[in-house]
Amino acid sequence: MRFVKGFDKKGVPIYDWPKYLGFVLSSIKPIMRGKLNLPRLWSRVGSLHGNSFSDIPEDGASYTNNQRAIPDIENPEAEHQGTSRQDEYYFDVIDAIASRDLDGLNKLLNMNGLERISDVKMDLLIEKYNRFIKDAEERVGKDINVKYGLFGIAAPWVKDGEILLTGGATQYTLPLSIQQLIELGVLKN
Repeated sequence: MRFVKGFDKKGVPIYDWPKYLGFVLSSIKPIMRGKLNLPRLWSRVGSLHGNSFSDIPEDGASYTNNQRAIPDIENPEAEHQGTSRQDEYYFDVIDAIASRDLDGLNKLLNMNGLERISDVKMDLLIEKYNRFIKDAEERVGKDINVKYGLFGIAAPWVKDGEILLTGGATQYTLPLSIQQLIELGVLKN
């Protein structure tokens, strides 16, 4: 309960996440085209419908929930691991969505052996993308370019002066969910 500020209408907890999207403010960096910022190996605890994950350190051991500042009981079965493309494809996909270019996005998908998406699905991607941009700019400021997402260090979770979780893991927060990025061919699970 120390991590929760209430519940939604369905009874789902609303977490009292640390400020700045859970990042240490001074560590936040934009993911930028021309700089390969997405990790080759990634790990996410929880549903693939979220848009944050951590890299997998070079020793191959995933970060703990304490390091990720996730207030859940350790559960290896709730962890998803995968790879990300190490080329410009991610940026091309985000550019197509940001510019509302359905034909361009479908061309990218086709060139990568993926099925075309409909107008309705594109509208959902655009809505999710725009919601992320607005929320990220409100929470980290407009002086950081959030177009392709952010990465940095997970902040400690402090409440009433007590450190509840230490943080310290590398964290990535992207404009679309992990599931959407898998469907678009950017990530593999």
